[in-house]
Amino acid sequence: MKILFTADIHIGRRSSRLPGSADSARHSCAAVWSRIVDHAIAEQVDLVLASGDLVDEANRFLEAIGPLERGLQRLREVGIETVAVSGNHDHEVLPAIADQIGEGGLRLLGRRGRWERYTFENRSGERVHLDGWSFPRGRVEESPLASYAPLFPDNAPVLALLHADVDSPGSSFAPVASVEMRRFPGVLFLLGHIHRTRGINEPGGARFLYAGSPQAMDPGETGAHGAWILEFGAAGNSVRHLPLSTVRYETIEVDIGGVSRPEDAQGRLHGALREHLEEIAGQSGPLELVRYRPRITGATRFPRLIEEKLAGSDETLEVPSGRLTGTVEVLHFAMKPERDLEALAAGVGAPAVLARLLLSPDNLPPALRDELRRKVNEIHSSTVFVEVSGVEVSGGEAKGGEADEADPAGSDDSASRTTAMDAELMRAAAVLLEELLGQKVA
Repeated sequence: MKILFTADIHIGRRSSRLPGSADSARHSCAAVWSRIVDHAIAEQVDLVLASGDLVDEANRFLEAIGPLERGLQRLREVGIETVAVSGNHDHEVLPAIADQIGEGGLRLLGRRGRWERYTFENRSGERVHLDGWSFPRGRVEESPLASYAPLFPDNAPVLALLHADVDSPGSSFAPVASVEMRRFPGVLFLLGHIHRTRGINEPGGARFLYAGSPQAMDPGETGAHGAWILEFGAAGNSVRHLPLSTVRYETIEVDIGGVSRPEDAQGRLHGALREHLEEIAGQSGPLELVRYRPRITGATRFPRLIEEKLAGSDETLEVPSGRLTGTVEVLHFAMKPERDLEALAAGVGAPAVLARLLLSPDNLPPALRDELRRKVNEIHSSTVFVEVSGVEVSGGEAKGGEADEADPAGSDDSASRTTAMDAELMRAAAVLLEELLGQKVA
């Protein structure tokens, strides 16, 4: 039995974080669905499984039904069935599309938040039991596993399709705990909702796999993205990742320590990006564009001059490497002065305070750190204006439609904001320390 597993395609999503001409149809969510269909046919799978958010929103019916139906028809023509559950984004639109297309095109399990089983048998007589639960509404505070009672009538694999938030107590998006899944050691849970891949296989315990979004849609969704090929047979079971995303986001560290001239930092940044592109080229699938958020680190005598030399890299730097192109989305500066910080930190006065801060952001007084975090969150959540189209612009970036509130993959989550705050704090401390020590020498 061979299965292609995916989730969180969001067909119909319009928003893109790509610059200029790179923002094209081939990077769209509809295009990645077409690539999924291509690979399913090429791999000669028996089934395509989708664990929610196949479509983006209820108001995307007309945008999504055409691309989705074309793909389903191609799969049906070669005898590949498609089985799905709905998630928090498509809880309204996916049932409507499934009804419009008909069961022969898309089998939707678990309507109205009730577990449902479908047993599939391929041409070779191999069977798999599919249990599915779909979102009945946009927010679900209770665990779907409270009502799950799987049956094991034979030795066929039991797969549970579920769109859920694992180990996130208090979530409004079907919160489940991995300890709950341990009650069902004979079930492999195939999950959607979180846009990053995550898997657990406890011996005799919880077994689950988050598909991750097949196309990277946000700078917080770093690393490779794609679908999964699952194989079950007498010779054993296997899981294989299938790269599908044309875009990849990466956060890398670039150490400029030891550069003798500020302009040498430009070559160091360019070389680091090229080295990473060459490193990932072999396993990148249809990847075309890599968007970087470099963190510039290292000890230097001229942090301000280096920052000035690298300014504008997010608009101008383009690194080609074979068929891949690397660009810079934003730079984070975390350079330290080329000084004996330990000796300075042992002293007194403002330079000592700054040196202790540069040695560790945790040395910042708790009250001041809390105030900084409050200010960062306040800026992040502020509304600048609302356009006629209804796209809200918050924190300087456009956001269309409902956010993935529980997805930690987003670039604007609290962890990312804390990291950005620390980087800016370190940059400012390094500049201020150099100014103070320069005044002392003078």
